[in-house]
Amino acid sequence: MPLTDSPTLTPEFDEFLDLAGRARSAESDEATRCWVDYRRFCRHVLTEWEEAPGRTRIEPYPIDYPFLREYHDTYTTHDQVATAKSRGMIATTDPLVWSLWNILRPLPDNEAPWRVAVLRQSHQDACLLVGERSRTMDVYRRLPDFLRLPLRRVVQDEMVSYNGGILRALHSGGDAGRGEAWDLVIFDEFAFQDNAPENWAAFQRAKRKLAISTVNGRGNMFSDLLDGV
Repeated sequence: MPLTDSPTLTPEFDEFLDLAGRARSAESDEATRCWVDYRRFCRHVLTEWEEAPGRTRIEPYPIDYPFLREYHDTYTTHDQVATAKSRGMIATTDPLVWSLWNILRPLPDNEAPWRVAVLRQSHQDACLLVGERSRTMDVYRRLPDFLRLPLRRVVQDEMVSYNGGILRALHSGGDAGRGEAWDLVIFDEFAFQDNAPENWAAFQRAKRKLAISTVNGRGNMFSDLLDGV
């Protein structure tokens, strides 16, 4: 049986292939820039904002807000930081986005995969920030294809990237993760956590510790950190 002739490629199809090739090249170049520049990466991030109770909208991440730049520069360049937060301040979201960027970005041969723990009062609350049905996972799903590098494992309380980077949810009443080496530990709503002084001390091997919370009066570990005690 004779072979059929190959279809003839029209100039229009040639042009389509050329444009598609250029688009892939542009995406590759942009991805390279994003993996060395967190703020550039953030220009492709979409986050959820609450307009009113029960009503939300999806908006580009406001990385150019001056207060957000100052906050980010502070907690990424200091070993221990405490910050009081208010509604809409995204004080919790930014370290989550930064952690996601760190576990996804291609690493040089001499850099170990990033390990981040997020500690909240209860395990259920911690899983709202990290895990298969979490705020961080929502950010990941909204990334463009060229930045959404694969995750090796996603379960209720953990996200593991293709290169071994880890984001793990922990709770204040347990002992998991204490004494381990972490690049960052985020203590969210720290003023309301049980065993706060013991947990703060137990993560002594963490390179960075960030305590975030709405204020809960005086005489607790979080207020002591704010006061520099």
